[in-house]
Amino acid sequence: MRTSRGEVRVPERMALADFEKLEWEKTEHWELIEGVPCMTPSGTFEHQHLSGILFSWLMDCLGSAGYFVVQDIDVRFPRQKSYLRPDLSVFAPDTPPSEGVVPIRQLPLLVVEILSASTAANDLGPKLDIFTRAKVSEYWVVDPKTGGTMLFVSQDAGGLSQQSSDAEGRVFSPLLGRSFRILRKGLTFKVVE
Repeated sequence: MRTSRGEVRVPERMALADFEKLEWEKTEHWELIEGVPCMTPSGTFEHQHLSGILFSWLMDCLGSAGYFVVQDIDVRFPRQKSYLRPDLSVFAPDTPPSEGVVPIRQLPLLVVEILSASTAANDLGPKLDIFTRAKVSEYWVVDPKTGGTMLFVSQDAGGLSQQSSDAEGRVFSPLLGRSFRILRKGLTFKVVE
């Protein structure tokens, strides 16, 4: 898909097989969302800092039980036309990601996206639909401006349903078996249980 001048030309829509053949600069991060290629810019300081704090907290909660917590890695969702790069993905001990293989093809139990102005519409629109159809157990959307967390949980009847927060702003994660909220103070964050 290179032009005669060597430029990469990305179509407005494309098949997953064609997307996987694209060669882009290592500094570029691309996702294919329902057949639409989208370049995702690097996150802000707050975005990346919050991602690191959540990664550490999830490792503390789940790592000793054998779960795999992975930051910012390509995941190809089974039976989907999408190739995504969630901020955080959690995989079950019995379905570890294949060693050395990217994109990961195993279904994550939990996906976390940290909102940014450039990706919010996708995070709360088509990605929510993709994770619902893929039967992801939990999907968290976290706002780095406030620490507010929208937590969606898989239902027996199908689909993801948003959990209500309690009077203190905590949401309950069935996967973790605990309630939590994220507090922002200045440039840092704290997870409170």
